[in-house]
Amino acid sequence: MMRSPSSYKFGKAIGVTQDIAWFMLERLRYAVGHKNYKLTMGKDETIELDETFVGGKNKNRHR
Repeated sequence: MMRSPSSYKFGKAIGVTQDIAWFMLERLRYAVGHKNYKLTMGKDETIELDETFVGGKNKNRHR
C-alpha cells in the first residue's frame, strides 16, 4: 500500500502553501476512497482539469 505524502512536502513540490496542499490531499483521499468517484475510462474519453480560486483577501493572492 502506498502512503500519501505529507501536506508540507506536497505543498513544497507543487508550489502552494501547506494549508492549500492539505485541503487538496483531503479531497484526493476522499475521491480515491469513495465508490461514487471510481469511474472507468474508455479509450476515447478525455479528462480536463482547471484551477479554481474562491474567496480570500487580495493581499494573499498570487502575483
